[in-house]
Amino acid sequence: MIFDKWLTAGVGVLACIVGFTAGQTLGDLRLKEERNAHLKAMQEVQKQNEEELRRREDSAKAAVDSLLSQLSDADHRNRSLAQSAARLREQLKLAGGSAMPASSGIAGGTCGERLARCAELLGEGGELLAEGSGICERIAVRKDAIRDYRR
Repeated sequence: MIFDKWLTAGVGVLACIVGFTAGQTLGDLRLKEERNAHLKAMQEVQKQNEEELRRREDSAKAAVDSLLSQLSDADHRNRSLAQSAARLREQLKLAGGSAMPASSGIAGGTCGERLARCAELLGEGGELLAEGSGICERIAVRKDAIRDYRR
């Protein structure tokens, strides 16, 4: 009888130990499964973020290329205008104003003076175009930096 009580108690303790061990093992397996699931989800999110980053980089590169192309075109136009202004100045210097009529039907001065003023204004226009081109370039770079920073 005493032996039966001890045997029953031993079996009960053994059952508790086995149950605890089995529960802990099952808990560990569930924890590993959850960790693996979280790891896979994190990897998927990371993959999506990398793809989004690549898309944004490609978009930014395309925008930069477009801006550089526009800047190059503006620079080309600026050089062309500057060359035209230089040619007009040279023509004015060569003419010296003597080949032009001394007066015109419009009051306010001679043709040579007006032509000189026109050449001067063209020169100033070329300088302003160069300055405007530089300003546009700085603004575009800052705008892109701000846009990229906000992403």
